[in-house]
Amino acid sequence: MSVGGVFAGSSVGYTGLLWLSFGLGVVFTVLAFILIPPSQTRQNDWESLDIIGAIVITVAFLLLVLGFTESETSWRQARVVVPVTLGALGVILFAVYEEIVIPRWLKAVDSLVPRRVWSYKNFVPILGVTALYYCTFFSMLLNGSQFLVDVQNVSVIVHLINIFGDITSGLPS
Repeated sequence: MSVGGVFAGSSVGYTGLLWLSFGLGVVFTVLAFILIPPSQTRQNDWESLDIIGAIVITVAFLLLVLGFTESETSWRQARVVVPVTLGALGVILFAVYEEIVIPRWLKAVDSLVPRRVWSYKNFVPILGVTALYYCTFFSMLLNGSQFLVDVQNVSVIVHLINIFGDITSGLPS
């Protein structure tokens, strides 16, 4: 966290933290391949893995996030409408693939979201409450950050120290 504040307060900007995270991710991935011994896997496990579903839902959510982050000034721009529309279509495609294609034609593949999940009576309320919890949590962090930095003219480093307790106490264990 403090590294992010240092990057944001410097001339490098917040993108430096992204590059640092990427570099550390590459290093730890390589170390994981070197240091962690391979486990005994069965060929059947790889054949039942829903790779297509994972790719489709990942791309769909990436497009949705891209569209929402590009909507700084207007929702009517093509750089907002196209990714959001394609992302929504990707989510629909994922649902059709998981609920129709896999059970009928790809019986050897396990669904990414098992069908029994949709039959849970509390699934939709739990999903909604969880989404609202995280929306509230991150809205408080964002608004608190903007208030401290823009209104009270607090430096990014001091802001990090002020809000660190909120960040650590609000995360579920």
